[in-house]
Amino acid sequence: MSGLIAAAFSRHWLAVVLLVAGAAAHANLMPFANARVQDESRSEQSHYRVILSELKRSQATTFGEREARISGSLQRTVWALPSGIELESVISHYQHQLDGKEVLYQCQGLDCGSSHFWANEIFSNGRLVGREKDQAVMVVTSPRSDQRNDIWVVYMVRRATRQVMVNVDYIITSDALAGNELQRSRIEQVLADSYGWLPGFIVTDERFDEAQSQVLVDTLKALTPGVKQRLHLMVHCYDSTDMASNMRCSERLAQQLRAAVFDGQYDVNVTGLGALTLPPDEQHRPSLRFVFWPERR
Repeated sequence: MSGLIAAAFSRHWLAVVLLVAGAAAHANLMPFANARVQDESRSEQSHYRVILSELKRSQATTFGEREARISGSLQRTVWALPSGIELESVISHYQHQLDGKEVLYQCQGLDCGSSHFWANEIFSNGRLVGREKDQAVMVVTSPRSDQRNDIWVVYMVRRATRQVMVNVDYIITSDALAGNELQRSRIEQVLADSYGWLPGFIVTDERFDEAQSQVLVDTLKALTPGVKQRLHLMVHCYDSTDMASNMRCSERLAQQLRAAVFDGQYDVNVTGLGALTLPPDEQHRPSLRFVFWPERR
């Protein structure tokens, strides 16, 4: 009997360990193989800076052209990887884990700005200073069921010693991730791909709501003529079980969007395609899809 009790206790203890390990992995993401923790801390933040663009320096102040300030619980972990690990492998490792979540901002190499500023001004850790051409940033969010949001800020850099360091900030916040700058950053991040669904497309009373969609309209208007020529927008409607009704809805909205984004000189290609593709989510609301052709390289 004592053996059965011991076995049951062992199974229970293993389940608890796995549950705790799973929670830790969710918070900090699974580290790269054989990485070791160099630093770990937890704190409550009232003005955490979520950087949404390249860092810049002006009048002794470091800033992102687009950034948000949030409050919440921060868990910060700094990993040191074994020598000889390629940065691309590390980037792929974290991209795979964050796949499916909403990307607020990402960059690589010189596009991220100064490594010195990321290390010292954002993460307060001089050990993260490295080669500016050998760095990458990912800012990703995912909503929770309790109206809060998970945010991961992952900074990866290869130092002059060729050792790769990774800083993972995991924030739980109740703050709404809203605002025109954040919305514009989301749209620009999506348009960096060759195809996908565009956020910010709002329909009210069966009409394209230009006022509520102003950030999307302004972002599309600001695209260069060459980009506009390659960009193809497709409006989809899903309200009806009748395909013809969905087609009429999408063609009407496409015409309204086309007029809204015309800059007086260059048109944007906008087509209504009804329900001729699966919706992006379960809400079945009118949605806007895009494709670049030729595709982005």
